[in-house]
Amino acid sequence: ALPYKFFISYDDQGGTRDVPESGWEEPASTGGANRFYVFGEQEQQTVPTKFFNDIFVEDVIPEGTTVSVEMTAFMKCALNDPTLGLVEGGPLQLDAQDPIWRFITGTANADNDTNAARYEDPDGDQIFTLNFDLVGPAPNWIQYKLQWAGVDEEGSDTQATGRRRVRYVRKNQDGTWPANFQTGIDTWNSVPLSPLPVEARDGGIINDDTTCATSVEMVNIEKPKEYVLKQNYPNPFNPSTTIEYSISTDGFVSLSVFNLLGQKVATLVNEYQNAGTYKVLWNIMDSHNGMLPSGMYFYRLNIGDYQDTKRLLLLK
Repeated sequence: ALPYKFFISYDDQGGTRDVPESGWEEPASTGGANRFYVFGEQEQQTVPTKFFNDIFVEDVIPEGTTVSVEMTAFMKCALNDPTLGLVEGGPLQLDAQDPIWRFITGTANADNDTNAARYEDPDGDQIFTLNFDLVGPAPNWIQYKLQWAGVDEEGSDTQATGRRRVRYVRKNQDGTWPANFQTGIDTWNSVPLSPLPVEARDGGIINDDTTCATSVEMVNIEKPKEYVLKQNYPNPFNPSTTIEYSISTDGFVSLSVFNLLGQKVATLVNEYQNAGTYKVLWNIMDSHNGMLPSGMYFYRLNIGDYQDTKRLLLLK
């Protein structure tokens, strides 16, 4: 197999242009990766027709048609993992990768704060949405990464430089373009996706897994009489342990793990919860790729004025 890309060069002799003068393509069908020419055993081969950046005529949103697009980013996993370094407050921005797409839509990449497309989270549930219009003529695909206050989304796909995602705006079953379209859910997670799913041009919508490395489960909905933080089990542990706690009032709950220096190494819970009894499973292989060193750690529960801390021991 021989990897290759197309390169486009604009003739700007006719005047000033606002589009890049030249550049490599970022084909939507590959998620921005190389194309591959596969050699067969036959003496003569014909290369199938390929369009620059996979802009097929039948998939271009026509002039006079507008599609209102909503994109969703599930940020609970990333914001509750301090190892990713995402400072609360953001902003979360769409980092559009293709200059042609940015020129057509009038959207800058995330490095340009003036016109960068920003996600919103008005209810504070750490699930962000972005709304914008694709005004024809425009390609029906979006190639992008997410960026949080200067931190690029990381992941595992065919790009050496990090994660690139492609989403397609799909036609209705009758072949018409929808007035409103909702893309699949993106999850920014510390657990690498290998490989990163790439939507097919003629396939369906792909939603990322919204299960974080730490699972939180309510095990009893009866209202406890008091706050209780139980000892984790097993203890010592490797690679996973369970922590149970009870809260007697509704409120914002924080359950975090610290090392002996007082540095936070994991945020297990950081959300509003109803009164009840909860069980948290923490797996260091998922949340830290098993890289936490052996030793003593502390886990602390905070809700309102209540605080309790207990010790746990990691042995490898």
